[in-house]
Amino acid sequence: MDWFQDLVKAEGSISSAFNSYQVQKIPGSGSFGTVGLCYKNNTDQMVALKLVKSPDHEWFCSFMYNGHFCHEYEVLDISLGDFVKKSSTLPLHHIWPILTQMADALKFLKSFIIIHGDLKPDNIMMVDHVRKPLQVKIIDFGLARPAYLAKQGISFGTLCYSAPEMALGAPMHYALDMWSLGCIDAEMFLGQLLLSAEKSW
Repeated sequence: MDWFQDLVKAEGSISSAFNSYQVQKIPGSGSFGTVGLCYKNNTDQMVALKLVKSPDHEWFCSFMYNGHFCHEYEVLDISLGDFVKKSSTLPLHHIWPILTQMADALKFLKSFIIIHGDLKPDNIMMVDHVRKPLQVKIIDFGLARPAYLAKQGISFGTLCYSAPEMALGAPMHYALDMWSLGCIDAEMFLGQLLLSAEKSW
């Protein structure tokens, strides 16, 4: 996150050939990039701008800035992880619509032969938990790959949501994401991780 802050301080704003962005705050940073909540000068709207070191997918527009890939996304609310922490646990009538949307999303990915590979509460966003309660979207496709490229014996994703196939070195397919969804389901209901994050292999 420091390099993003230093970049913004040095430059004042982030610009592409067609737009300029004023960074308002930095709500999050991960292994593959940093997200800034930005005011888009050309359209007078707030957008989420992700700076990454390698390309990913599903952005509004994309451009290069000082050697970094920049992708513009819609602004979403809080992560499902933060939403569950605020509530401690979720009632079943709240869990059900979230799971239904997630199952539909995974079915859609499967139709394109894609495994997300890092499904977890922090990669599921509430669209607007006040005005559109329980509406969610999957984010962060940095580890997503075609199912035929998910090689046996390769470990990826977040450990406490990882399917047994990774520990056993078994063939991997779409069931990886379904296992992760089951872990998320239990976490929403229990208010805590279903499985330990300690690596035992």
